[in-house]
Amino acid sequence: MCNSAKQSTSISDEFIQPYFETVLSHSAGELKEKISRSETFLDALASFTRDPRVLRDQLIAVLLAGRDTTAATLFFCIFELSRNPKVVAKLRDEIHNRLGVGAKAQKPSYTDLKEMKYLNAMLHETMRLYPVVPFKVRYSLRDTTLPRGGGVDGLAPVGVRANSRIFYSTMLMQRDPDLPWHFIPFKGGPRICIVQQFAIIEMRYTVLRILQVYERISALPVGGKGKVEDPVLHFEVTLSPGSELNCVFLKEGEEAAHSAATTGVA
Repeated sequence: MCNSAKQSTSISDEFIQPYFETVLSHSAGELKEKISRSETFLDALASFTRDPRVLRDQLIAVLLAGRDTTAATLFFCIFELSRNPKVVAKLRDEIHNRLGVGAKAQKPSYTDLKEMKYLNAMLHETMRLYPVVPFKVRYSLRDTTLPRGGGVDGLAPVGVRANSRIFYSTMLMQRDPDLPWHFIPFKGGPRICIVQQFAIIEMRYTVLRILQVYERISALPVGGKGKVEDPVLHFEVTLSPGSELNCVFLKEGEEAAHSAATTGVA
């Protein structure tokens, strides 16, 4: 495991090293002028620090933390949209009214992505149902008492010793009707996910651009027979589909039988 991690780190370093060398070859003035024309994430980092180690660590943290987790969330999002055509239609209306669809569609700005309320609500609902990190662990810093949660009825106090490991399920909390305001897919406080905003914007952009091209998304049963089942969930550190999920993207006037299927296999 250790050798595998070292090998992966070495490959990552070899890949990104030329980009670091390029950005660090610019003077502060050259970098500022470059950013004014077209800013990249690495350019923005280099404007704050010239330390190669810090640049590498920050870039790797964002790229890796925002890859598999974002992909899994988008996977569940697209599948749920394929089973909820009314939601797709409402999303398309919002997108059409602001940016257009089809050949005349405009690319969204950051402001567009932030202000599209129904799109954002749909993604939040996806993250509520399928939090990509479904279980979390914390350690208590000192002896304390929780006001309730113990006893047969769950109303008695619970004593917690210092340095106790506390396990809790984001998925169970967010699906519990008795906890209607619990929504913590990115956690919170000082250990909140550092790529939260990056991941959200990435997902908003992806869904929006898909629905600017395709009018409908249709779910398909596994093997083409039977009914569409709820996805099997696979748990490790993160949540991912544990079985095959199929859907097709349909442009206006197309039928499912005439479109190529996109298949996800965990």
